[in-house]
Amino acid sequence: MVHARSGGANGAAHAAGEASADVPADAAVQGRIRVVVVDDHTVMRAGVVALLGAEPTIDIVGEASDGREGVRLVESLVPDVALVDLRMPVLDGVGATAEIVAGPAPTRV
Repeated sequence: MVHARSGGANGAAHAAGEASADVPADAAVQGRIRVVVVDDHTVMRAGVVALLGAEPTIDIVGEASDGREGVRLVESLVPDVALVDLRMPVLDGVGATAEIVAGPAPTRV
């Protein structure tokens, strides 16, 4: 499951892989941090999203439920930060982190 989000910190989820026009690509320049959360446990991911989403300077721009989806989402959304769980199906967090860091995006993991 991949969700691209819009509408700021409490934005509504969009269909899988759909990028948002509501969240500007230069959000970090405007003092906001764009974050993708990658975790296979729905409750844990929702909790992290809720905690980070409560912070006025953080925009949760996407969520993914496995490492492979997380890498794809980071490549398409180019967030400032990717918060990645270590133990996940398909591609674990170590592998996902390696791919994200090796990619062209300046995303911090």
